[in-house]
Amino acid sequence: MFVMMQKFLGVFFLMLFLSNFAPDAFSQEDCGSKLVEAQKLYRQGIIEEIPGMLKPCIESGFTRLQRNEAYKILILAYLFDGDQMNAESTMVEFLKKNPEYEVMPNDPVEFVSLFESFRTLSVFSFGLRFGTNFTNPRIIEQFSALNTSHTDSKNITGAGYHVGVSINQYVAKRIFLNLGINYVHSSYKFLEESVINPGSPDPATISTSLKEFINLYEVPVSLGYEIEYKGLNFYLKTGLGFNKVSGVSAIPESGAVGAEITMTPYRKNILYTAQFGAGLKYKIPRGYLIFDLKYQYGLNNIVMSDLRYTNDELIWRYNYVDDDFSLNAFSISAGYNFSFYQPKKR
Repeated sequence: MFVMMQKFLGVFFLMLFLSNFAPDAFSQEDCGSKLVEAQKLYRQGIIEEIPGMLKPCIESGFTRLQRNEAYKILILAYLFDGDQMNAESTMVEFLKKNPEYEVMPNDPVEFVSLFESFRTLSVFSFGLRFGTNFTNPRIIEQFSALNTSHTDSKNITGAGYHVGVSINQYVAKRIFLNLGINYVHSSYKFLEESVINPGSPDPATISTSLKEFINLYEVPVSLGYEIEYKGLNFYLKTGLGFNKVSGVSAIPESGAVGAEITMTPYRKNILYTAQFGAGLKYKIPRGYLIFDLKYQYGLNNIVMSDLRYTNDELIWRYNYVDDDFSLNAFSISAGYNFSFYQPKKR
């Protein structure tokens, strides 16, 4: 009895296995033979039977390579029959399943001609960015708590970081519009040396150092042009940056390091920059890896000039008065762009 039960269960599970997997295998084998038969019919110019033969297998039954070959034969059959409407609608289906298809050397001329009549570039791409930046103040007008004619000022570039997202939209072949939003943290330093009683036998020197940190949200808008070379896409871009300052702080470093001072009330809320950049896009499936270089030139003064002499702690304790300055920066970014496609007749 136990042996018979084992045999029964063995047969049951074998039938269950065949019912789940065998039909697909037979279907795939059957569709493969139909593809070969469709190729023969096309070469013989007998095209009436091809759509009915291939369409059920395109929906289910082909491997990816077989499906692509079936689409090509189906498109060619419609073209041969003068059925432009069905040829174009089938090409749209083909491009939706293969949005990054590249023409092969053995593709028929008729297929290539129809393929090239469609827009195959991505409609837009969505990207993620991160990187580092190096910010340096550009002095517009110098001020000092002491005599400016006997004061030597110097600025030191500071490092920071940024993260953000961007959207790219092609407006013409090789020309794209980029819009982004970034969170930026930057730093920079001011150094001053003022000589007291320079004409006396024993002049004194007062040194002032202030390191400043700024956090802002940047919205860069740029127009770019792509150049393709040996499978790589290089690009140049130019545009404007609109920045909303979210917080500014400073640490005096004159002698002993002082406590952090809030500088937000003494800085403007909105900053503007001119931007120039270049980069490299490396194609990967469904998108690009991005390496980007950008220089930003500050257009407006960051200092609230009417509050320049109201920060008593900086003036009386550290002998520091704000210069009028804007922020220049150089940034290096890396990221990924995910491409979205919508095939359409040109």
